[in-house]
Amino acid sequence: MAQDTRFVSAAEPSPDIGEAAGRNEIMAARMDALTGVRALAALWVMMYHFAYIPFGAWHLRESVPAVKVGYLGVDLFFILSGFIITHTHRRDAGSLARRAVLRFYGRRLARLYPVHLLMLLALLAMLFVGHRLGVATHLAEKFRPIDFFYNLILVQAWGVGEPLSWNFPAWSISCEWFAYLAFPLLAFGLNRIASPREAIRWLAVTIAAFVLSYRLLFDFDLDQPDGLALARVAFEFTAGALCCRLTELRDLRAQPWTILVLAAVAVAAALSDTPVRDLAIVGAFGAVIVAGRYGDNLVARFLALPLLVYLGEISYSLYMVHVPIRMTLGKLAEHYIDRLGAGFWGFVAAAAFCLITVATAAAVYHLVELPARRWLQGWRGAGDLALPLDADVFAPALRAEEE
Repeated sequence: MAQDTRFVSAAEPSPDIGEAAGRNEIMAARMDALTGVRALAALWVMMYHFAYIPFGAWHLRESVPAVKVGYLGVDLFFILSGFIITHTHRRDAGSLARRAVLRFYGRRLARLYPVHLLMLLALLAMLFVGHRLGVATHLAEKFRPIDFFYNLILVQAWGVGEPLSWNFPAWSISCEWFAYLAFPLLAFGLNRIASPREAIRWLAVTIAAFVLSYRLLFDFDLDQPDGLALARVAFEFTAGALCCRLTELRDLRAQPWTILVLAAVAVAAALSDTPVRDLAIVGAFGAVIVAGRYGDNLVARFLALPLLVYLGEISYSLYMVHVPIRMTLGKLAEHYIDRLGAGFWGFVAAAAFCLITVATAAAVYHLVELPARRWLQGWRGAGDLALPLDADVFAPALRAEEE
């Protein structure tokens, strides 16, 4: 469509051209906005972990409410993943055709595994070098060989070992893989939802079950990556999928999404000192994601800022590399940040550490993640490998909608 627009605009102007260009801009904004959501989620989790090391002296978890609940960035990933995977793969995976299901699994695994494997091997190499140099391993129980194996096959969060082991943020990748394995059955059911009323009904059932579990299973605390990890992803991934199905069945772009998002954030802030804090924040995530689905609102335009879009593109690498960097450079950085204090130079040192982390993630993205994806594309001959948390997978479906 963009090429056609540029070609015709060289001749006489047409009113249809302006409309097509406007639709392309909205489509791009939607994609960019959801990529920006990924950036915020990854940065949020990163700051939650860095608040302990190397920024522990600043007591950010105690003094900054947003940092204190940074673990909820994972929940944002889960909901967003369900939303996007549904929009991209509902029809093919939901057919339950053997070829389509296996192709879906191959695409998901191809997207998750290269960076995950790289981080596991990097940590293994660091442990080996440390052992040869006589350096004792901190928290050695987190680096057991059996847990390496569980991490290798992406089942560490399935109740078979220590989920917070080796590159411990990968517990959520294990949960994502579980959700992907179950997705064809979920998509089969989603394909049979034929009306907005039905989608709303199933979404309400899912939310009600989640609320009940939040009280009875989670005991008002979602920061439980061990025994309840799979329940956490099951509820949130399904809720995201149903939100997506609802937006496919009913055009919600006319709703005042900027006001709705601000209201949801205000409610979550008002409930920040209550037992339902986590639940209120997760509810706000749904509003943000649906607002990002439609590019013509202030929330989506903010999320589509170029810096956020780029950080969203490298967000998976950032999520996977930030803890290994904290393990290796964090203690050294902590020493200097403690000495410099909370003044200007302490802030400069902290910013430098964050920039090193982002730069490393960018290098991994460009040198490993993208080349591995392209190689696997060529090897499998499977076309575009849709990303588990990427907004750019909306392109084909949105293009079909706009045309």
